[in-house]
Amino acid sequence: TGEAFLATYDMDGFEPDHEKSQVLYYLLAFIAVFNAFAFIGLVVWPHELGDQVEPPRFEKSLEVKWKGKEMSRDSNSDEKEEEGKGELKVKEEDANNTHHKAIKEHGEKIISYFEWKDLTYEVVNQKKKGERITLLNKVAGYAAPGDMVALMGPSGAGKSTLLDVIAGKKRTGFITGEILVNGKEVDDNFPRMAGYVEQFDSHVELATVEESVYFSAKLRLETDDEEEIKREVDHAMESVGVMHVKDELIGNLETGGISPELRKKTAIAVELVMRPTILFLDEPTTGLDSVSAMAVIDTVTDLADRGLAVVCTIHQPSAELFSRFSRILILEPFRTGAIRGGRVSYFGDVEALPGYCKQHNLGELVEGRNVADFALEALGGPCKQADGSTIHPAEVFLKTKEWEETKALLDQGVFASANKQTGGDLKVPKFKSVFAKGPWEQFRTVMERTMKTTFRDKDTIGGQFGSNIVMGFIFGTLFFQLPTDQSGATNRVSLFFLCMVFIAFTSAYKINILQGARASFFRETTSNMYRGWVFYLTQLIADTAVFLPRAVIYSCMIYFLTGLSLDNNGAHFWLYFLGMCCLYLLGLTLAELWAFATPNIELGQGLFTLSITIQSLFAGFLVREDDIPPYWIWLYYINPLRYLLSYFCVNELQGLDITCPGNEGAVPIRVQDSFTDSSGATIICDSSQLDNLNCFRYFCPITSGDDVLEQFNMTDSLGFYIGITILFIGALRVINIFIFTFVNWVEK
Repeated sequence: TGEAFLATYDMDGFEPDHEKSQVLYYLLAFIAVFNAFAFIGLVVWPHELGDQVEPPRFEKSLEVKWKGKEMSRDSNSDEKEEEGKGELKVKEEDANNTHHKAIKEHGEKIISYFEWKDLTYEVVNQKKKGERITLLNKVAGYAAPGDMVALMGPSGAGKSTLLDVIAGKKRTGFITGEILVNGKEVDDNFPRMAGYVEQFDSHVELATVEESVYFSAKLRLETDDEEEIKREVDHAMESVGVMHVKDELIGNLETGGISPELRKKTAIAVELVMRPTILFLDEPTTGLDSVSAMAVIDTVTDLADRGLAVVCTIHQPSAELFSRFSRILILEPFRTGAIRGGRVSYFGDVEALPGYCKQHNLGELVEGRNVADFALEALGGPCKQADGSTIHPAEVFLKTKEWEETKALLDQGVFASANKQTGGDLKVPKFKSVFAKGPWEQFRTVMERTMKTTFRDKDTIGGQFGSNIVMGFIFGTLFFQLPTDQSGATNRVSLFFLCMVFIAFTSAYKINILQGARASFFRETTSNMYRGWVFYLTQLIADTAVFLPRAVIYSCMIYFLTGLSLDNNGAHFWLYFLGMCCLYLLGLTLAELWAFATPNIELGQGLFTLSITIQSLFAGFLVREDDIPPYWIWLYYINPLRYLLSYFCVNELQGLDITCPGNEGAVPIRVQDSFTDSSGATIICDSSQLDNLNCFRYFCPITSGDDVLEQFNMTDSLGFYIGITILFIGALRVINIFIFTFVNWVEK
């Protein structure tokens, strides 16, 4: 009867009306308790942002000289470079004295000239099939050694898009035109000579400043001499002013670490250490206060003075900050049909910009006004004339002598012109391979960093080990010393199921780690530091190093506290441990799948939870195979948790003798309806005679663990179940590698 079933689960004492109110009271009590804890955590013990290590402050002054409406950066600014139509005049001594001491080849300085022309960038229009949207329209410009080129424009003009295109960071869209370095089209070696500092820092937060710079040097310098690498690392840190925090973890705003300014400088040091000849920076002052922004730009200016060709997007710079730039390229937003912005409205010297605007009726600079603000107002969009007509600065620029001179120089070749002026003595970077180091050195270096950062993540490590110990204790004591009786037999299946589901769900932490590493992985692989498979393999090894001790602790606590089988000299335990290792590996593999296949942590966590819930439901324990509807049975057969559960159960229950001590759990079987006792009285065999052996005999419904296995349709061998589980893990790993290789969620 239903009452008998309720009695099995100790629910026979509830009254329907009373039960409803009691359940409601329990729910309200739980809600009150949880909210009380939330209040304590939020108000009484609020989470505070971590301490930020700030840089020392030094007062610096810059004299900005004005000559009429034109600005002069310093007394030597006009000696750096002179432009003539179709020719770039460069003094031989300037061309050679252009980089820090470490950049040498046979005693000569190495430099690069970078140019782009007729550059058009299009993307697919998602709203209109077969149509493309033009984001950059025939953009041209160049950067010579010692140049500080600012890319500017109103929002939507495409300045960051232009930087990503010329830096080779775009992975989508269609690019036409020419991008040349030292007179040749850029190739796969380009990342080895060009550094790229992203707008938002993508550091490995659990690495120190020195470790981050060393990692870059180790993988991007061809030398194997540790002393030379160390000198380069120290030189890079000294150059950008982060030497005093070299042993500090980079961290973040929540957990603490170095300040945003120092993180930006560290990002520059990471690129500088590989001896670049070109440096790209995407809005390096974003998120910084005015003092920090000035400090970062001063650092970049020093690098340009040493001979780097610097190309930098900048947004609303101060007058002092803007004075550091020697050239400026302004983009005008333009929209007609599928063409949306990206036309050059000015490219040339910063000093000449006010006079250019005045000459072409694009505006007149008022003394004391920020030149950068004036430039955006005059050249960032259509300009109304006194007669009411409107002119586009980009169209005006195409008719000016400035454009004619730039076009002639680009047609001749910026590098060719400079090389001609110096008699062909310019030294440019040359590389033997796309990667500075071979596969083994890449693996060793990435592995060293991965292990360090993995074991420095005390919150994650502590949480995983702590939860395993707590749940191992709870499961072990809840199912303490399981007997070999009727309830003990089925409780073993319950134990294995609960242990599996817990480990599967706790693997979700890997999603946060992998998605958090996306930005740094994209930056490092596109900079030709290492191959993608190196990262994947090192993550797998680090995961194994973490889950193996967890599996040992968890397995031992559960196995020995619950009194599972130690027959065959303990072979059952080692087989159980093998299954547990597969369980950990399966959970991490599923977490990897959703980490690689989804664009953000929220979606990845949601789909991972959904997949584990579905697998738990169709593992054959909550709903047995015979009770699953035909249209859902396929989820049972493709479910790796089902095979692991069967493996654990077969390992423990196969051949195990099950008893009914004291008839507990035994089923009474009536042997006759009535009988006559010794006194001649007729005894009716009803429920009052359950203890009378003349009426009833007790039989154990389960006499062997094989009976339990048969109930759950777990009738195959151990080898079959563990083999299928390993095949699932291998297949999922192959899928993960495919997604990891071909799906890129970093928007560039």
